[in-house]
Amino acid sequence: MNKDLLNILSDSNKDIDNQQLMDYLSGRLSDKERHEVEQKMAGNELLNDAVEGLQGFSDKKNVQAYVDQLNAATTARINLDRPTSGAPSSRGT
Repeated sequence: MNKDLLNILSDSNKDIDNQQLMDYLSGRLSDKERHEVEQKMAGNELLNDAVEGLQGFSDKKNVQAYVDQLNAATTARINLDRPTSGAPSSRGT
């Protein structure tokens, strides 16, 4: 599995950090900073998809909480799908 999916918007993202992303989503960036973020999004499909999805939330104040929930759910799902003790996955993969 792509390691970028493990932590959707982690601070270790080489293109953009969480604070800059939250500022972008809430409209707190200057025109220059917003343009820089949009250039990064154009070159990173995962980042672009994540931002597009997060822009759909009506309550921008809680976006970080949604991101945290998404990361927790993604990690739980990855761990659920991961075989234990070398046993084959119950999903037949």
